[in-house]
Amino acid sequence: MPAVPNAGFAVHDDDDDEDAALAAALAASVADAGVPFDAGMGMGMDMGGGGAGEFGFGAGSETDMQCQLLACRCLANLMEALPGSAHTLVYHGAVGVLCGKLLEILDIDLAEQTLSTLEKLSEEYPSAIVREGGLQALLGFLDFFGSSSQRTALQAASNCLRNVGSESFGMVQGVWGVVCAALAYADARCVEQAAMCVIRAIESFARVSGGVGYLDQLLADDEGTTVRAIAGLIGPGSVVGAQTQTLLLRGLSTAARVSAKVTMALLERDNRVVDILFTMLTGVTPPNDGVTLAFGDMMVMQTVAQRPKEQVEEVLALICELMPTLPKDGIMDPRTYTERALQKLAKTKAKADRRAARAAGTAPVLPTLVSLPPSASSSSTNVAEMQEPEAAPAAAVSSEAAPPAEVPPPTRTEMLRGRQDIVLRFMRLVVPVLVEVYGASVLVNVRTKCVTGMLKALFFLDADEMAGVLQNVPVAAWAGGVLSSSDRPQLAIGALQLVELLLSKAAPTFRSGFRREGVLHEVELVAERELTTAKVVAPPPPPTPLPLPVDSSSTPVPVPAPAEATQEKEKSASSKPPSDPQDALVVRARIVKFKYLAPDADDADDVLPRLRLLGETLKNPAILVHEAEDMLKIVANAFTGGPQGAALSSFEFVQSGLVDGLLEWATADGYIVDKTTRQKLLLDALTAPPATTDKALVAQPTAFATLVRRLQDSLTRMENFEVVTVGSGLDDARRTSASMLARQVRLRLIPEDGTTVPRGAANIAISIHGLATFQALHDYMRPRIAGVLPFGHSPASAASSLNRMMNSLNALRAAGVPVPASFARVAAAANAAAVAAGSSMSSSAPPALPPISAAAAGSPSSALAEALRRSRRLSERTDRPPTPAAPAAEEAMDVDQAGPEDSPGTPSAAATSAGSVVLAAAEDDDDEIAQEFVDDPFTGDVFQAAEGEGAAADADEKLTNVNVTDDGKDGLNITAQTPHGTRVATPNPAATLASAVLPAPIPTHAASTSAAAASLPSLPVTPSGSIVPRMSYANITRTGPKPNEWHLEFNIEDVPISVETTVYGAVYQHEMRRAAAASTPFAPNNVWSANVVVKYKKVPGPNPTPAPATDADGDVKMKDRFASPPALASLPIEALHTKILRLLKVLNRINAALGDRYFSDSDQRAPLPESAFVNNKLTAKMTRQLEEPMIVASSCLPDWSIDLVQHFPFLFPFTTRYSFLQSTSFGYARLIQRLQAQRNPSDRRDDGFAQLGRIQRQKVRIMRRHMLESAVKVFELYGSSSSILEVEYFEEVGTGLGPTLEFYAMVSREFAGRKLKLWRDADSTKEGPYVDHPLGLFPAPIAPGEEGPDKKRVMQICKTIGQFVGKALLDSRIIDMSFNKVFMKFVLEENVPLTLTTLEQVDRALAQSLAKVQAFSDAKQTIEANGSMSYSEKQTALANVRINKASIDDLSLDFTVPGYNIPLIPNGADTLVNMNNVDTYMVIVLEFLLGEGVASQAKAFREGFSKVFPVSDLQIFTADELVMICGNSDEDWCSETLNESIKADHGFSIDSRAIRDLIAVMSEYDAPTRRDFLQFITGSPKLPIGGFRGLNPPLTVVRKPHESPLKPDDYLPSVMTCVNYLKLPEYSSRPVLAEKLRTAMKEGVGSFHLS
Repeated sequence: MPAVPNAGFAVHDDDDDEDAALAAALAASVADAGVPFDAGMGMGMDMGGGGAGEFGFGAGSETDMQCQLLACRCLANLMEALPGSAHTLVYHGAVGVLCGKLLEILDIDLAEQTLSTLEKLSEEYPSAIVREGGLQALLGFLDFFGSSSQRTALQAASNCLRNVGSESFGMVQGVWGVVCAALAYADARCVEQAAMCVIRAIESFARVSGGVGYLDQLLADDEGTTVRAIAGLIGPGSVVGAQTQTLLLRGLSTAARVSAKVTMALLERDNRVVDILFTMLTGVTPPNDGVTLAFGDMMVMQTVAQRPKEQVEEVLALICELMPTLPKDGIMDPRTYTERALQKLAKTKAKADRRAARAAGTAPVLPTLVSLPPSASSSSTNVAEMQEPEAAPAAAVSSEAAPPAEVPPPTRTEMLRGRQDIVLRFMRLVVPVLVEVYGASVLVNVRTKCVTGMLKALFFLDADEMAGVLQNVPVAAWAGGVLSSSDRPQLAIGALQLVELLLSKAAPTFRSGFRREGVLHEVELVAERELTTAKVVAPPPPPTPLPLPVDSSSTPVPVPAPAEATQEKEKSASSKPPSDPQDALVVRARIVKFKYLAPDADDADDVLPRLRLLGETLKNPAILVHEAEDMLKIVANAFTGGPQGAALSSFEFVQSGLVDGLLEWATADGYIVDKTTRQKLLLDALTAPPATTDKALVAQPTAFATLVRRLQDSLTRMENFEVVTVGSGLDDARRTSASMLARQVRLRLIPEDGTTVPRGAANIAISIHGLATFQALHDYMRPRIAGVLPFGHSPASAASSLNRMMNSLNALRAAGVPVPASFARVAAAANAAAVAAGSSMSSSAPPALPPISAAAAGSPSSALAEALRRSRRLSERTDRPPTPAAPAAEEAMDVDQAGPEDSPGTPSAAATSAGSVVLAAAEDDDDEIAQEFVDDPFTGDVFQAAEGEGAAADADEKLTNVNVTDDGKDGLNITAQTPHGTRVATPNPAATLASAVLPAPIPTHAASTSAAAASLPSLPVTPSGSIVPRMSYANITRTGPKPNEWHLEFNIEDVPISVETTVYGAVYQHEMRRAAAASTPFAPNNVWSANVVVKYKKVPGPNPTPAPATDADGDVKMKDRFASPPALASLPIEALHTKILRLLKVLNRINAALGDRYFSDSDQRAPLPESAFVNNKLTAKMTRQLEEPMIVASSCLPDWSIDLVQHFPFLFPFTTRYSFLQSTSFGYARLIQRLQAQRNPSDRRDDGFAQLGRIQRQKVRIMRRHMLESAVKVFELYGSSSSILEVEYFEEVGTGLGPTLEFYAMVSREFAGRKLKLWRDADSTKEGPYVDHPLGLFPAPIAPGEEGPDKKRVMQICKTIGQFVGKALLDSRIIDMSFNKVFMKFVLEENVPLTLTTLEQVDRALAQSLAKVQAFSDAKQTIEANGSMSYSEKQTALANVRINKASIDDLSLDFTVPGYNIPLIPNGADTLVNMNNVDTYMVIVLEFLLGEGVASQAKAFREGFSKVFPVSDLQIFTADELVMICGNSDEDWCSETLNESIKADHGFSIDSRAIRDLIAVMSEYDAPTRRDFLQFITGSPKLPIGGFRGLNPPLTVVRKPHESPLKPDDYLPSVMTCVNYLKLPEYSSRPVLAEKLRTAMKEGVGSFHLS
């Protein structure tokens, strides 16, 4: 652009500087338009040098202000349009002028516009703004502006603080108070930007010379206001996001590492930083001083799991920085732990022993291992990751920049010693937490920081302080577990350092615990390992020559070293620390063993031999009851301590052999004593109260609890299950799931011998999404092999491909990108072929794509991307009702292939029904070109020809109207139709059942109209030139000849592959088999690099569909929940950890029986909480495993994860098991949806991820007045479909989540109607249409042999209810069906005790009545058991039995079911209950009420549920948990929970008076009002699992505006139920708010309209 004369600009003549020229032209044009140059945008920048001083906005009249505002706005728009123009503005001094307008504000509009302009400049040139005093200009009058301008100013300031230098510290310090004040603003976005100012200031000054002093002045002020302000943002209730919190924690860590004064400020109790860190890791506030610190079984684990991993790491990093630094010598010095150091120790000790022997006049005794006193010079090492310097790094602290001082400043350690009180409190709080966090995570970074923090704390403490800090910390058990684990040698080295540190400082205190917990035993085992360097037997490598000078032309020749030199080298190598971590661990263990493990130390105890004898005795099948009682009492005393003192440790427990003995006693057959009695004896012994009145002993845990705890500790130490990852290991946890899911796998498809296929299918190389199933390949290959669809390109298609390729090559050349020679050769050959075939091409062939111009090519990289990019024309697919004859998986789409490998014989790339795109296909002849091109991702032109009435008809078929009309014959007609009147047929039950158990297919994302399809250049043509419409595979299979039906079968090296298998899963299993055959470790990364050959063949018959496993009666097979597990691949039957698991399972079953009072109706002992059986380490591993979506979606979960969840579900908390169910049972598409919901909204780098996992939505419109009838029809049609069900109502505009949730809630209520006669009614005299079920819904009994329409109707409703519950779980809908716990046991096919205690859980009144009858039965058994009475005396005594002054005859009972006219025996109504048959009556009536009378209903429920997904998958839950899942969970409505869960927005903040009033009103609601409120807000009267925190989207409250002359009190609140959105007027008082809400809840339900 030419320069503009007389514009006052120094414009460069260089044509490339177009931005500067445009800026000058714009300024000139504004000046010419009449804007005064000095008062407007005049930029006195003439060539003579006016410079920045002449660049000014003059003050003056209102017209001048308007001109200045216009000029400033022009500058902002200029930078928006041309980002490069910012350089010109900065060069000519615009920054100073803009800052001047903010330092003296004359017009508020101009000041706000100036802020916006400076904010844009700060993105590229922050230092220029800082140099001109911009920080003061931006923040000097911050409180004067509105919220929007405050956000802009703080955003600009945070940009300016990036990489700010030491020369600008004074400017930063001048505005620091304003920044700190902004941290307490009400506007969350302002607080976010103020926090970023703090973060960037810390990061900047931490890097500069003299940064220590700068950070001290900013953060370590005497009042502590800055630290307290920052602490308020990282604590609970913070208004900033989780990412900002993480950055703040990282900034505090940086400041604490650099500055000791900042460390002390953070440790100050008044600043609450320590308390907040404690709460972030534990979820509770720290205890008061002097109170014993105790954690719940899962408290820390649940808290850590709920926080982002990065935030947990930063919390631990800050804790480590607040600790004293580790020394670099002694135990932390790896150079003192070598083989030579061990030899020197042995020689020194031997000399000392000889001198002592000569002094005593006796012969020396030389033990191989002798205990030495701790020596500072021969202490241990630390791994490199754990070492931290004593002082700040040289880059952060410079002696030259430090101010001269007469007295050197105190070191960090000296400062910490000076405040021993706060340091000790800090360590007492965090050291136990570090141990818990270590066990709650499997991430190496987290565990390393935990070990580092513990080492720092214990190095700082003396022996007495150490004992106090570790008083309630199981440090011995923790160290033993770390040493026994083979996961990471670095962690084991850290644990070994800690062990040596404790032994060196306080050996008498900790030695006994280390011995009893097996720590010393583990040290010996590690010390006995061989060094890896010793295993390598090979000649030494030739010496590496020294590098010669660069100008030397000679080539160095390696000369073998002489033998003496080699020996000297080996000798010197032994004096260096081992480079291999495993060797470093072994050498360290040998030195620790030499120093602290004396062979003559007599620490043995006689407890273990006696316990071993007890264990062997318990295996004796001939043992009697009284003998077993005595032995079990001794075992119980071993776990409580008893007279012996300390309780048995987990290591001693395993070594004693009691695991085998107790397991045999509780589970084996062949004993004289029956199994139930043996288990009861074991429970009685373990739960017996202590025979003492000592309150301390009484308060201790029972032997039962201690036994479970010891088993869990032993399992934690012994298990070695590995987490399978897609990447290289556990450390690769920061990668995004999207990037992994979008990765592709290479395959080569070839037919098997004897399979006749077209030429194009003979050898196909493809690259396909790893998550695509083989059904995708099947749907693509089959119609082309059958000849229904073309395999190759027509001439028009070939020409189109050639044209696109040539355009790409031209664009590459124009951009200066080198073009591969192979591309050019293929292009030339293809061009010649196209010219030869040009005369035969039809004139109707579609035109080629337009060429790419050189101007549009841009940079070489962008040109390359543009040249290789394929056009994407995706049209939105319309949803259809599922058709049994055409499953959703058979909707295929074809992708136009464009690339140098295209030829008439090659197939086109395909985007199949699985939603995957086959990226490239090539014949084997062009393998080299295919290899170059196959890795370049592109998306072809995807389309699908319209079917039937076209795309418009398909769009209408998304909605189904369910009409219910009166047939005039005391009945109802229920029909389902499309909006056009087309009747929707009821699907084939067999087909729907089969489709329900299949994993959800990857749906397509393409459906276009015929016109759009016709415009594509890749349409095939007939020889006459007419376009051949492409048909979907669904149409092909429907219209194809059925007698000649066939399908394809795939295999890899003769291993068959199911079509439901994902590509990644098949290749993964193949690589595992190869690794096992070669006896090499399996590397998951090999899956991506392998080029696997997949063979296929044609097989007669339709594609087989797997059916659910059912028994002979048609019932779904269920596994015995409490049976001993079969031989599992991951759990060898003889392995000790397997036996521990089995024993835990028995104890868990006994504990559940104790809760159900199975052993005695009068048992008052409390069972252990379920959390006692949860294993934290395995839970952390399972959580980490489920974070691998590729592994989960491809069914590549390791065996241990499936075996443990299915056979030992009690090891995991409910949330983990529910996540497992969602990940493994709900199908691939819903798994992808969950990942998308959990993904950071800002992470949109992978567009392909959004195309995965799309689920069809099926909408139905029903009539409110016929809710139940409509629901039955809806679930008959769509209950087994994998689509998401959405419900609308006739004559209402509401749609989406709200009406759907209300549908589920209303149907839940209708299923409990009395007219159905389905459930037991606790009080039939109560008015109302619904049954009274205070204990939950339990089926009314039905005679087993009864047949008829009533039973058939009941069975059908039970099946529908099962479908209803399954569909609600699948679609994550909330239902309101409070089932009875005992009924859920029937659904799970658990063992239900036939006792009055069980009946009391079903019908309390009936149980109390039958208890009186049971008293007669008990009296009869007592009389008959009396051997001293004659027969006549017994008869007389039976006749005289009276209970509460009444005889059995007075009860007038017969053999019918109480409350129901169902005979228990033939002629039961005529058979009275008397003393001779009362015991028989009790047995029969309990068997009927709790067994055969409800078995058929439970079976029907299971069958209906399994149409959605297998009901057997629910067996990982307990009956209580299933009741909770179905809508009977406890809800937390306390103020704290509501304050954390409610999101205030658009006019409200969490501190607004209206929000505080709302929370106060909600927290006071009773149960019915809570249901009404939730129904009004969400459409459902119940909260989801997780309560308010589980609402998605979260409950959002916004301010509802009012219009004059009305006031807020004149309005009612309104809601958007689909998004849980409450529009709340700002009422004048809390009573008014409560009244208006109550009115809205009553009047605003029952319909959905616009608000």
